[in-house]
Amino acid sequence: MTEPEFPTLPPEGALALSGLLIESIGLKELMSELYENKTFPPSTIDRIEHHAEQLGRSVCENFRILNGIVQRHEELIRKRWIKKSTSQRRELLLEAWPSMPKDPEPNPWCLVPYINLEILTKAKPLLIFINARGRHAPWSFAGTEEQFYLLARMSPCVDQAFCKGTTIHFTRHPDPSTFGRVERDRNPHEHYRATEDYFEMCARTGIQTLHLQDSILGFLVKCAKSLLHDMTVPQMLACAVRPEPQVSELLDGDNVGHTSFSHILMTAPFRGWHSLNFEKLQGYIAASLDMQQEHVWALHEDPSYLADTIQEYESHAPHKSNNTPGATWQALSKKAYRNLIITVIVDEAYCMLAGWQELNTRFSAFDKLFREGISIHDQLHAVGEVEHIAEWMKDCLAKKIGDAYFFSPNIRRLMKRDPEDESGLFVTPIGSFTKAQDSLLKFFEAYQKPTTVLNNRAILSYTLEGIDRLVQTHPECRAMLSGRLLSLLTDVSVLGECLRQIDLWQKSPEVKACDHSGCKYIYKTEGLEHFLDWLQPLKDYSFPTDDIHPIQEKLYYPVHKRRTRESVNEMQKAESNLDKFWASVNAMFKDKTGIAQHRIIRECLEGGGKMQRTEPWVDRDAQKVVKNKSLEYEYQPFSRMIHNRELQITGTFDKMSVEEKSKTKTRGITDQASEGVAENSPVANDCVPNQTPTTILVDQRTYKVFKTLFYIPTSETGDLPKAVKWNDFKRAMVRVGFAVEKLQGSAWQFSPGDASIAERSIQFHEPHPENDIPYVMAKRFGRRLARVYGWRGDMFQLA
Repeated sequence: MTEPEFPTLPPEGALALSGLLIESIGLKELMSELYENKTFPPSTIDRIEHHAEQLGRSVCENFRILNGIVQRHEELIRKRWIKKSTSQRRELLLEAWPSMPKDPEPNPWCLVPYINLEILTKAKPLLIFINARGRHAPWSFAGTEEQFYLLARMSPCVDQAFCKGTTIHFTRHPDPSTFGRVERDRNPHEHYRATEDYFEMCARTGIQTLHLQDSILGFLVKCAKSLLHDMTVPQMLACAVRPEPQVSELLDGDNVGHTSFSHILMTAPFRGWHSLNFEKLQGYIAASLDMQQEHVWALHEDPSYLADTIQEYESHAPHKSNNTPGATWQALSKKAYRNLIITVIVDEAYCMLAGWQELNTRFSAFDKLFREGISIHDQLHAVGEVEHIAEWMKDCLAKKIGDAYFFSPNIRRLMKRDPEDESGLFVTPIGSFTKAQDSLLKFFEAYQKPTTVLNNRAILSYTLEGIDRLVQTHPECRAMLSGRLLSLLTDVSVLGECLRQIDLWQKSPEVKACDHSGCKYIYKTEGLEHFLDWLQPLKDYSFPTDDIHPIQEKLYYPVHKRRTRESVNEMQKAESNLDKFWASVNAMFKDKTGIAQHRIIRECLEGGGKMQRTEPWVDRDAQKVVKNKSLEYEYQPFSRMIHNRELQITGTFDKMSVEEKSKTKTRGITDQASEGVAENSPVANDCVPNQTPTTILVDQRTYKVFKTLFYIPTSETGDLPKAVKWNDFKRAMVRVGFAVEKLQGSAWQFSPGDASIAERSIQFHEPHPENDIPYVMAKRFGRRLARVYGWRGDMFQLA
């Protein structure tokens, strides 16, 4: 495979705005010269001033027309656009922008990668674009335009005297006499000025921004004119101003009850700074924290979960590679190798728990932070600390993506090593790839060079969006990815969105107006640093691997089998081995640090309630069974060792941190026991959220889904229900009041629209590679919903 190239200069002609030719040859030559980033003569400044004046006037005039049209005819524009077919929309767009590309990835150097037929022929993106640019002045977008250039951003100026000595003004009011005005001969040691009325920008970046805004507004004016073809511009502007129609209906996805993380990212360039939404972002972070808490909890509680996790990590290890020339890991002894795998699992689980916990705590304080009275300086300091933490987490996970991709089973079988390459990197494909597969591998190869991705957020965004688009549109690409890889992509995409929104906020007009360029911030993250210091002994620790290996024997957990004396003994033995393993780990931390469990770990495990363990075997034939007698519920997590590993859900389970009750939950034996169906599915925790209603009315299709999720086989011979379709599960969650959002990777977020149903969001991972949720995993879904929301099988009734 060839290495991905991210050159410092765009190829010839690449900056032609996706094929929209720059009418002025002089401007085209000027832009090419500015991209060369050299020392510029005074004549270059003269040309910048000339073109900036022309572009500034054109931007103001186009905004005046578009603003006037939108204020009077936005509702009519929406109706006419929605009625058009895809082919009619395509025709209109090509008339306004003749060389518009078909898809979002024709050229990474494109200044406007979001202007393409694939996106804009959809029902809502163009309407969002027209609404945002027609109702908000150009200056509110000027500071954030470059966030969406991808690789077409201007590199930092080599000529600092030119950079600080020549600036372009962007004014709040779109006055053609001031907007885009060039200021020459400034003091090069003076910081860029920003007030409530204007801000300055380096002339190189400024002329690019003016050119981009002029092209965008001109394009949108043409679209508006075409949609209102039965009126002239004077007639359009002569009508009375009308109330603004609802914007919220544009921001939702095309499917009722469903949105997409990709949809949010897709529309962000159209809305610029107005796409900022820290509250929604905090919801993503809280759900990611819940998922990580459940992962840590399950590693401590469920022997089969730890066994499956070990097998998953081993399947991505270098020793599985084709033609391995003797990699470092393979050279280790079996015991040392097992120890290394466990070290990676525990280190990653604990570090990510601490990171998500720290992010969630700080984002939870943002509501108070952005109230009136808190200075911009204090806000910048607090946001900067969040950015620092998110950067650290992103760096950790991006490196893991590089490793997981490289040794992913589904990719590894398509590649082989070069036996003469001492690094052991895959360089030779086995067979041929489709164009889409080749593009996917090229995106992932960027993660083999951590500095390429980690130090450039534009490249990170470009690769994540490219991977997501290929996975969603090409089945052969999705089949190449493993569950672990998809899960990592989900986490990195949330962190990438966190960093993107922080960038947007830092470049908003209000923040720019605060002169903070001379401030030296010291970011305080003592809590996270203290945790990492506590975790340090883990790297030199020899885990008691003999307690859990071989995992097929010592972690064998036959909960899928009929309860017998033998199966109970097997489960108790596995639980004992697991408890002994973690007791040794805790003892090591106690010895090395004085703290057996750090507060973050301890609160996570205590917040989940009492660890459930198998009750001793009781010979039922020797006892008199009393009907309806209350029996203590025994939690039985389902093993993932009994079904096709390729079909397993790729995430871990969500958990709410709730108050622990002193009384253990109980349940009665139902009348349906002989039929193998128990309507009352107990909660696998000591506590049940109080907000859940006693009855939820659903239709037949939804009822069937939840009946399967909360099914409890009480008969030794009862047949297990069949698998649940993933789409049926999503539909069922929508029917009971949740909004569904597809994140990048494999995760889907379900957010309650009504507090009477639930008060917080939950994430599930889509089955991979198939779309069926196997029965065992459906039961896990039900157990998780019971633990988080207190749901039971008898709560769902036919309407």
